[in-house]
Amino acid sequence: MKCGAFILLCGLLFLVGCASTPQPALKLVGKWHKVQSGDTIESVAQKYKADPEELAELNDLSGDSALASREEIFVPTPDGRLPGTGAAPPNTSRPSSKATASKNGKNGRCNPSTRICFSWPLNGPVIEGFVAGKNDGINIKAAEGESVHAAGNGTVLYASDRIKGYGNMILVRHEGNIISVYAHNKKLKVKEGAKVTTGQAIAEAGKTGAVKKPRLHFEIRLKQAPVDPLDYLPPR
Repeated sequence: MKCGAFILLCGLLFLVGCASTPQPALKLVGKWHKVQSGDTIESVAQKYKADPEELAELNDLSGDSALASREEIFVPTPDGRLPGTGAAPPNTSRPSSKATASKNGKNGRCNPSTRICFSWPLNGPVIEGFVAGKNDGINIKAAEGESVHAAGNGTVLYASDRIKGYGNMILVRHEGNIISVYAHNKKLKVKEGAKVTTGQAIAEAGKTGAVKKPRLHFEIRLKQAPVDPLDYLPPR
């Protein structure tokens, strides 16, 4: 991913991102565009003064026909802030925790509101849960070097250590305007732009960033808003 696309994708708010360890909270900056009949990548980019190549890359659009099949796409704003006040968008309603069995694997789960199926990225116990405004995801205990798996099918948006506090981190874009986040890894096994499948090993767990013991910080974001990953993962 281009550096410009990355800057527009991720911003930093200096808040507490984990229940026990201070670190910046991850913020997606931009807005969602509802696709209209006749829209093209170029026309949407012109409307929001965005780069058409970055717009296509961020939304995994191979062309205008792919755009026509979408209901919404994410548009990064040129100044790296949300339109208007620059504040974060309102939090969306939390999806229902009820779900049907996954067709993507024995450990998977499908959220009925999005029909997106996810599975656990690793098998360790949850040591810190989701707390709105304090911990944007869950922290899972891990052994150093343990394989971290993609929670669902998607495209790697980011794979680097450029965001302070998160260490080696991966962001994966999924259908349904969902992004999953995997932080504090020892080693990354995928590159930006790569297609990943549910259960694929994408990293090795570690303690990079603002942590002292091996763990995986895992988030699921519906549009810009963090949601409780346990609403998307199968019960244990």
